[in-house]
Amino acid sequence: MTVLEKEERKGKIVSLVENYYRQYDFLHYEPLMFLVNKALDRFLETDLSIEQIEKELEKIVLEKKEAMQQRYGREEVVENHKVLYEQLGILVKLLNQEEVDFQITGSLSAYLKSGEESTRTHDDIDLYINEDDFEKFQNVCEKMNLVFEDNRLDSPRVLQNGIPVGEHEVIATKPDSDFHIGVFCFERLVDGNVIFRSYYHDEDNDPCVREEIIGKDLAKEILGKEKVTFQGESFYITPPEYVYLLKRYTNHQKDQHDIRFVEERLDPEVLGKLHTLSQTEKFVQYAKLERESELEEEEEEYEEEDDFEEEMETKKGNSAQKKVLKKKANRRGSISLSSIILTLLIIIALILLGLIAYMMFLK
Repeated sequence: MTVLEKEERKGKIVSLVENYYRQYDFLHYEPLMFLVNKALDRFLETDLSIEQIEKELEKIVLEKKEAMQQRYGREEVVENHKVLYEQLGILVKLLNQEEVDFQITGSLSAYLKSGEESTRTHDDIDLYINEDDFEKFQNVCEKMNLVFEDNRLDSPRVLQNGIPVGEHEVIATKPDSDFHIGVFCFERLVDGNVIFRSYYHDEDNDPCVREEIIGKDLAKEILGKEKVTFQGESFYITPPEYVYLLKRYTNHQKDQHDIRFVEERLDPEVLGKLHTLSQTEKFVQYAKLERESELEEEEEEYEEEDDFEEEMETKKGNSAQKKVLKKKANRRGSISLSSIILTLLIIIALILLGLIAYMMFLK
């Protein structure tokens, strides 16, 4: 295919997408250029004729229309919300009973704060959960007859544009149902900072982690700031303004729907404050993690050492996996804190030396 032929083919595909976009209003939940680029990525380099591409696009549009009906149809929404809010009520009650450090996040937080139901179906409940409380969360899942999965060391996610994408690495699913609870992992540091962790695997299939370190001022605004009461249970939610900042650039149709809902209810002052803090109080770093097989190799290396049992005990057992995951982050946090202390000591020493020199000069 020559360059000219390719440009001509590209123009015809773009024209087909634009025609469907004008014909079906439900497509407008996603930007036109987003749909155009998806079509070009899928069809431009294929051997399909323009007529065949048109038939494929028609099939995609009809499937999308059916999916829209399932997501936005009145009967579907009513039935879905019955399950969603029933599960939510049970979930927050059990989480409170177990004293889990958690917070409802995602678009659901905006609907809970406003007291209004959304006009679409929801397949999941998103949570922030402190990694220290994963065992408690697992107990909650068992009581709800949910299947708990912790895939932090074997995450299905991959890194795209610096962000891990794919299914949650920590998730609780309901058998024979699309409903699930997706978990976003975090850790509270003693200085008030918070680390959000997302796990993924690299091109060598090695487990890795993306850590987003949140300064204490921003952490105070997004964790433990806004509280709601639902079915007699009080719990924290992520401020809708922060959810908006995280989702405003997404092209997913359901997210665009939620963004439009949130936009009408934003507090400009809160939004501005969160936006400013997000520019100055976020730091991202990446690290590789150790697999269980690597721990076993380390076990063999230290087998004859006196402190073997104590050292390996901290890396194994139910709480061990979490300690392994936090190992490098804690080391970096300690190094960072040590660096700050060392810098302060140097400054104080320099000041004292300056004073001594000055006093000697006066003598």
